[in-house]
Formats: sequence, C-alpha cells, structure tokens
Amino acid sequence: ACTIPYLGAAITQLKLGNVAGGVTWLYFGSFFAFCSALTYAVNYFAGIYGWEVDARILGYEWAILALVLILTTPIFLKFALAAAALSVMAADIGLASLALIYWGVAGSFMLQLSGWSFFVAGFFGIVMAVGGILGGAGMKFPMGRPLLKQDSNY
Repeated sequence: ACTIPYLGAAITQLKLGNVAGGVTWLYFGSFFAFCSALTYAVNYFAGIYGWEVDARILGYEWAILALVLILTTPIFLKFALAAAALSVMAADIGLASLALIYWGVAGSFMLQLSGWSFFVAGFFGIVMAVGGILGGAGMKFPMGRPLLKQDSNY
C-alpha cells in the first residue's frame, strides 16, 4: 500500500531537483514497501497452504536496507535539516538491529533498541511532516540546520 505514495514522493523530489531525496524515496518505495508487501503475501498464503517459511530471510531484507541507508546517511547529515538527519540515524540503528533480531542473534536489549530507534525515527519524521505542512502555509517551524558543516572545497 505504501509503494505508490513512496514512488509518488520519489518522482516529486526528482522533479524538484532533489536527487538524494528522490532516490531515497525510490528505494524505500521499490525495496522497503514492495518487499514488505511480498513478505506479507507469502506469509498469508503460507498460512493457508501450510508452507514452511524461515523468518531469517527477513534479516537479509532488513540488512540490505540498513546497509543502503547507512551508506547514504552522510548525505543527510550534510544537506538535510537536523530533524531529518536524526530520523535517518535512528532508522539506521533500528534497521540494523532488526536484521539481527530476524537472524536470531539478538537478545531482549536488541528488541528494545530497535523499538526505541524506530520511535525516534518516527518522531522526527512527524516533526519533518509538520515542518513541511507549516512551511507550505508560509509559517516557520524549527527543524535545525544540517548537522555537518558544508565545506566549500569539495
């Protein structure tokens, strides 16, 4: 269900010239949302037809997404507002710990770490949404400056 809105956000961001944001929404829509939908479909039919499904495969799904997001995090730290960067960093931790949970190598601490990380990511995501709505109405909402200083000597 989220694939279509994510892809719509990707197209919008790409048309606005925001390549980092557009590509991020693109892989969220194509990988994160679509893979999750496929997982739900397989699990649904597994229950009906008695298929045996190994949940550890989901660890690979989350690990790939975590790796891609972790590798792109510096872009958000340098160019995105602080609220967005904090959301991405929290999602990095949440996704990596979720992969370990699905692989069965994590204890109760990792469950809590993953849950709280996603809470922080969601909280700052809501802050960004509120900022976008208020910004669209011409109102200012503090979301912080980029966390890394931009260097003019690339």
